[in-house]
Amino acid sequence: SAILARCGFIFDQVVRSVEPDLVDHLKRLEIEPQVFLLRWIRLLFCREFDLQETHLLWDGLLASAGQSLPATLQYEGLGPAVSEA
Repeated sequence: SAILARCGFIFDQVVRSVEPDLVDHLKRLEIEPQVFLLRWIRLLFCREFDLQETHLLWDGLLASAGQSLPATLQYEGLGPAVSEA
């Protein structure tokens, strides 16, 4: 599914680029990324944007799971705000 693909991308690419030891540790413990990333994604942007804008961002994140993250945030009016957050 798109959400599982996005979780895999976030875990293997984004989190690994910042905290490679954490990724290795969680993999050794056999903790699947969706166990904690689903909640992170559901909460993502909820405090920074109103609900309608958040839904647009979520739609982009889930619909383009095979693309790099910046390309998914190119909604008019939201891109600059996301990069500042």
